[in-house]
Amino acid sequence: MSNPSEHIDIVSGLRQGETRSLSILFDQYFTPLCHFALHFVQDSDDAKDIVLVTFNKLWKNRENFHTEEHIKSWLYLATKNSCLDLLKANDRRLAHEYSFSMLAEKFEADFEIRQIESELLRKIYEETANLPDKCRAVFELTYMEGLTSGEIAERLNISISNVTSQRTRAIQLLKIALLDKNNLLLYFFLLTLNVKT
Repeated sequence: MSNPSEHIDIVSGLRQGETRSLSILFDQYFTPLCHFALHFVQDSDDAKDIVLVTFNKLWKNRENFHTEEHIKSWLYLATKNSCLDLLKANDRRLAHEYSFSMLAEKFEADFEIRQIESELLRKIYEETANLPDKCRAVFELTYMEGLTSGEIAERLNISISNVTSQRTRAIQLLKIALLDKNNLLLYFFLLTLNVKT
């Protein structure tokens, strides 16, 4: 995360139409927002499309923001609203056959939890930059793209057992890094990540 003086530069740059500021915000929030949206729309392509449209709306409304916290809150709220709009337009139902009104209530209840979860993931993903190349690739394909071990093995041209060992090593290295930085909450969150087999 950037320091407070950089926040002011990012926000003022965005307000002045500097695409570099938008790029920094995009790099910082795209992945957690996709994860956030995915919980609601249950489709990674739809989630990515929603987040891309949200960033387009951010750019069009860039003069209305005065702090990075305001931008972050707006991004999550706009993403949530777009998820609801998509589900309503497509008349989709969740696997448990919630009606749309029940779904909207569930979104409200889950909103803060999903936002926190997405922020925790963003911090974990920041730490992945320090992983060895193969570990980082397996971790990102597993948790960012949601691929199975078999799909990862095929894409990276390695065995499934190698995928498993690289993923295990990546998680161990991340745990060590997070504990070294006194990020106990992130450490425990990392323990909960699910893997497709």
